[in-house]
Amino acid sequence: MGLSVTMLYDLVFHDRVTDLAFIEVDGVPENLCALTFAPSTKVPTGTTAIAIGYCTPDAWKSQPLAFVRPQPYLLGSRVQEVPDSQGKTREVHLSCVAMCGMSGGQVICINGVIGVITGGDSELRTTYAVCSETVDQVIRCWLASR
Repeated sequence: MGLSVTMLYDLVFHDRVTDLAFIEVDGVPENLCALTFAPSTKVPTGTTAIAIGYCTPDAWKSQPLAFVRPQPYLLGSRVQEVPDSQGKTREVHLSCVAMCGMSGGQVICINGVIGVITGGDSELRTTYAVCSETVDQVIRCWLASR
């Protein structure tokens, strides 16, 4: 049904403010294609996006499903940008619920990756993602600290 491979990794950077972490993975096949980031600020509110993540198998226990598949889970959603006090978008809200274990998954629209899942609120049926511009800032911070 799916490919399952165990690989060794090292945590190379963790940003406590955004809770983004960068890992270095050993043995990644060279023929894998990298995903590209797209500016979330260029994506209009209401754009359809997909949230991708691995759901923790225990998260399915409370769900009325006929079968359990601990595989990546796709959620259709609509993007809503949330500006901070300076008017910059730091987070993207999605009109779907992220399952437990999906943190770190990508939020993808037709332009590319526009965010990284950080959590959600099941009562509000909302998923929160750090926007691509913030991911870029954290990457620059990590590169400057090396």
